[in-house]
Amino acid sequence: MQDMKHKIKYLIVFLLLIFASPSYAINYLFVAPDGMTGGTTGKLDNIDQCDADGSGYDLQNKDACLVWDQSSLKHLVYIYNSTSEAAESSPDVIAPDT
Repeated sequence: MQDMKHKIKYLIVFLLLIFASPSYAINYLFVAPDGMTGGTTGKLDNIDQCDADGSGYDLQNKDACLVWDQSSLKHLVYIYNSTSEAAESSPDVIAPDT
C-alpha cells in the first residue's frame, strides 16, 4: 500500500511539472529513488551531468528530478540550474558529482 502511495505522489508531481508555466518548463525528468547525496546509483548527485558514460543525455538547464528522501520520508523536486555556483548544502542545494 505504501508503494502505491509513492507512485501516486510521483505521478501527481510529474503532472504538475508538465503543466507548469513556461518559465519553469522542464526539458527532461529524472528520478532519484534512493535519496540526494552519496554519489552512488539512485542518488540525485550521481546523475551523469555531461553524458560521460555515453548513456545518452547531457543535463540541461531546468531539467527536473523527483527524489525520494528516505530520512524525511518526503518526495522532493529539484530543478537543475546550469549556471549555479552555489556550494552543495543538502537538502537545499545538491551539486552533481563530477
